[in-house]
Amino acid sequence: MYPPRTAKVCHNCGSEFDVPAWRESANFCSKLCAYTDPDRRGKTSERIKAHPIPGSEAFLFAPGHEVTESTKAAVRGAIARRTKKSPVMRPCEQCGLSFVVRSPGATRYQKFCSKPCADKAKDHGLTSEQKRIRESRDYDIWRKAVFERDDYTCVLCGAHGVVLNADHVKRFADYPELRFDVDNGRTLCVPCHKDTPTYGNKRQVALCRVSVMGRRK
Repeated sequence: MYPPRTAKVCHNCGSEFDVPAWRESANFCSKLCAYTDPDRRGKTSERIKAHPIPGSEAFLFAPGHEVTESTKAAVRGAIARRTKKSPVMRPCEQCGLSFVVRSPGATRYQKFCSKPCADKAKDHGLTSEQKRIRESRDYDIWRKAVFERDDYTCVLCGAHGVVLNADHVKRFADYPELRFDVDNGRTLCVPCHKDTPTYGNKRQVALCRVSVMGRRK
């Protein structure tokens, strides 16, 4: 239930408006009426009169200052822009699709439609080629095709209904032309995949050990 509101009459334009209980002391219906009220402009404090601020002759509350129609229009426009901002359409700099900038304050710096697009555009070459390929749509299609061909069953132990990995028979790094070849893939459960000689960096670690042992001899 909403709290009761009190009817008031604007001291400047004379229009009626209602306010909540905590604003019963309000005398104006809007900021425009408050800024342009002649009686309020004449109530400049003695401290401000004695120590004027540089440029205060252009301030709306300065005594004796006449508010022009252009100033009123500028104030109305500023109030309208702050209260009713229409959505802004902008093309994404990464994918090219148009998106709506919902936050008015983000129109100056929001350049991407989503976080993935922003991450791709701001990558600056820091992500390795292998990681980009493994996170691509083509890799997901290849992985699903391998699972469907093997009926989501580990080809080594026959496990079904467990966490599965799509393994490359010929190493991903050594045979780039076979990365998306379904015949070069097989479905393995996690334990069987870890037991393969090409899992992770096993091969690289083994080569390093051989190299170190050779230097020691």
